[in-house]
Amino acid sequence: MLVVGGAVAGAEAVAQHVLKYLAGQPELQLSQIAAIEAQVKALQERVGYSGNYREWIAKVEAPV
Repeated sequence: MLVVGGAVAGAEAVAQHVLKYLAGQPELQLSQIAAIEAQVKALQERVGYSGNYREWIAKVEAPV
């Protein structure tokens, strides 16, 4: 359990660092958000992801 606790503490530290960084950044414009969303959608379509993660991962995951 010690390893998991250490991982959680490390993740919390990273999250705090990211929050501090983002707090100093300018807000995104609506056009920037729309561009990001369009890029995500295009990338999802490229790999055949339609919005259902369980179905998608079952299709693309290598058999064990």
